[in-house]
Amino acid sequence: MKDSQVFSEGPIIRKLIFFMLPILGALALQVFYGAVDMAIVGNFSTTEATAGVSIGSQVISYATFMVSGMATATTVFLGRFIGEKHPDKAGKVIGSSIVLFFFITVVFSVLFCAFAGPVLRLLNLDEAAMGEGIAYTVICGAGCICITGFNLLGAVFRGLGDSKTPLLAVGIACILNIAGDLVLVKVFEMGAAGAAYATILAQAVSVLISLSVTIRRYRKGILPFEFGLRYIRPYFSLMKKIIRTAIPLAFNEILLSASFLVISAVMNKL
Repeated sequence: MKDSQVFSEGPIIRKLIFFMLPILGALALQVFYGAVDMAIVGNFSTTEATAGVSIGSQVISYATFMVSGMATATTVFLGRFIGEKHPDKAGKVIGSSIVLFFFITVVFSVLFCAFAGPVLRLLNLDEAAMGEGIAYTVICGAGCICITGFNLLGAVFRGLGDSKTPLLAVGIACILNIAGDLVLVKVFEMGAAGAAYATILAQAVSVLISLSVTIRRYRKGILPFEFGLRYIRPYFSLMKKIIRTAIPLAFNEILLSASFLVISAVMNKL
């Protein structure tokens, strides 16, 4: 894998810099999703739709940042076992992470779909914009599997030392998100719901791109870990380690997101 960095051999600083830059780019593009939705809805839809997207995207970002923090734990353990030449353990890390992230997806999807209204009211979203905000939050919540799937696959690539593929995937998704917003919001006048559908569809494409690259590399036999359906189950001792590492990372992201939600609630009330 020529795009991968091997950190267990040779000087590390230059490799670390080239590995870090695409990660920063991918994170910036993920944040860009909400900004694109806001800009297009603000220009081609109603004030209520703009307010709904503004607050709804912040609520969804809460889950995105948390999942991103937890995915880092997968990167850590996958990179460790690959570096230690334990392909079987590396496969178990991926299998356990799939189970863990599936559970997280179900929880977030249920919470967003069931409690979108109360959460948005807690954030003091104006009643006139409540319908648009609920539509955006519920649609994105129902498509939460795309958020967790992208972050998990990104974690796998980074654990392999490849930070360029996740950047490419999210870059393509951003372009598709802009196109989808213009079609659904400007042409079909779907408001906040159109922006949400465009976001989920674009993220689904990024997941498919990442999956296709992974499958192609697996068939070529160039992945440094073992994997198959038998690995997709909870290895509880390994899951405990992943969760213990993930909790502080996710908690850091939760606090950051919570601060923005509090500011939004205060501003909405004013």
